[in-house]
Amino acid sequence: MDVAIDKMIENENPATVAVKQTFLKFDKDNSGGLDHWELKDALNYLDHDVSSHTAMMLINEYSTDQNKELDATELNNVVMKKAPRDICSIFIKFSDDEGFLGPGALRQALSFLGIDKTLKQTSAILESFGANNDGRLELLGFSNLVSTLPVAKFWLTVDPSGRIRQVRKQFLKKLAQAPKKKVSIHSQLASISFGMILLSCSLIWSPGVNEFGVFHFTDLFRTFSRNEETIITMTSILSVIVAFTGRFRIPPNSPACRRLMFDYSAYVIASSTAILLSNIGGMASYAFDAWSPSGRVLILMPVISMFLSVFRMLGDSIAGPMKGRETVPMMTTRPTAFFTSIALVFTAYFQVVQHLTPLLTTKT
Repeated sequence: MDVAIDKMIENENPATVAVKQTFLKFDKDNSGGLDHWELKDALNYLDHDVSSHTAMMLINEYSTDQNKELDATELNNVVMKKAPRDICSIFIKFSDDEGFLGPGALRQALSFLGIDKTLKQTSAILESFGANNDGRLELLGFSNLVSTLPVAKFWLTVDPSGRIRQVRKQFLKKLAQAPKKKVSIHSQLASISFGMILLSCSLIWSPGVNEFGVFHFTDLFRTFSRNEETIITMTSILSVIVAFTGRFRIPPNSPACRRLMFDYSAYVIASSTAILLSNIGGMASYAFDAWSPSGRVLILMPVISMFLSVFRMLGDSIAGPMKGRETVPMMTTRPTAFFTSIALVFTAYFQVVQHLTPLLTTKT
């Protein structure tokens, strides 16, 4: 018996190993053969539910020595006969080392046959076709399952190698992928603006200790070259363009507090840029005179708009709708939105108005 079994497992495929283990498990009297009762239990274990009468008929058909028993080789012949070669090769491809298909492996095997099932659906199939209710499927059970699936039988007929199915699967996967969203002009400008801001910051990056013994990271009073001033000017203008075009990209259903926050940020950038481009910005080459009538308008307009937007934020924090507020940083609740708005009001007042008003009223 051992010699026959050893010959069976020369190729060491899982299906053969499973048959060997099954034979050893159900040859309870160690006679070297399975009688019809043992064969019935063995086939049932292999997920092929048969009656004792059917088991007797199988012994009569496959027993070569007519001893009313099947040896290991003959049992293997029964299993291979009941499971065609193509089904057997697929089973071997996906089964585990013990010769079984679990839920995940069965799902992969069915997918190879052109049938897509969820893990839950696969588990339900195991309950239906697994005769011994162990949550796994043996070769005969898998063969019985495939025989009930017209799609699987079709693909096994027209595409035994599985190449067409593989190409089909890859095509459907690619087809199901969402198309790449085109990068907007605003996003491109924002990326360029961010890079230029970093470049501008590097121009004033100068960590050290000043004459008063105070450590500093930047030198705001250094003299810039003409090219450096051009970089700072272009960065400021591009930042304004990005800030105001970004306001139009806000979804219409966005909460009011989000839109107001964008408005405030845009006007802060615009007012800072207006000051920087004027003759009070500290650069040798400036775009306009801050003390001229038109210059005063260019600087005061974004400043006034900034104050109006921050007061609207304050009003929204007190009486505005709560819907969607939780998605906006620093505005998630009414109290946090209120204190954030108050802080922005005082920041705008002390840092802009107190310092800007004297410069605009008296030319030095």
